[in-house]
Amino acid sequence: METQSFDDYHRLLSSIFCSCRIGADIIMALDDVVSSVAVDDERFEEATHRTIRWIDRCIAAHERPQEQNLFAIVQGMYHLSRSMLRLQAANTIV
Repeated sequence: METQSFDDYHRLLSSIFCSCRIGADIIMALDDVVSSVAVDDERFEEATHRTIRWIDRCIAAHERPQEQNLFAIVQGMYHLSRSMLRLQAANTIV
């Protein structure tokens, strides 16, 4: 798991650095995607918290914030039972 987290972190930073360097007008922060048909609530919560951590790292790695826009992804899924998770994610990243 540590290796996966390490790889994910470097992939995340590489994505942001590349987007900055090519002059992208809009940069989307990476998110941890879970299938919409998944039933594991713990997995949804894990993905939401990971995505929140990643946006913080994306902001720190963003080299040209005055020239390029960085957008966060709001996690939490669409299922009604997970609506509080989505609200929590939105409130955290705003």
